[in-house]
Amino acid sequence: MENDLRSSLIAVAEAFAAAEGCALSTVSRRCRNDSAFFRRIADVGKSFTLRTFDEVMQWFSDNWPGDADWPIGVARPSAASSPSLGDSPSHAGAASARPIPQTERSPAAVHGAGDPVVTPASTGG
Repeated sequence: MENDLRSSLIAVAEAFAAAEGCALSTVSRRCRNDSAFFRRIADVGKSFTLRTFDEVMQWFSDNWPGDADWPIGVARPSAASSPSLGDSPSHAGAASARPIPQTERSPAAVHGAGDPVVTPASTGG
């Protein structure tokens, strides 16, 4: 299965590079901020996670050139079906499409099991 996923990643990356008229290392840098990413993926001695596969395929789907055909036989993720990739460390410097909302709550006190709960003493009066 890993080799099928590897083949899909390489096929999509090569099609993207051809459509954009750039080198595979440029595509690697754009989608993973790592110019050697696809060279390592092509090495069957190297491994990658399913999460990495999903993130990269989503990046391609979201950034696919409008005038290019998606490679036949490779499933394409639907647009924006995953959390913003701009929030992942591999996309440092990218703006998040969905910023984290700010809350107005103050932090709640947390006590572990068996910890004494200390309350302020009242000052008679």
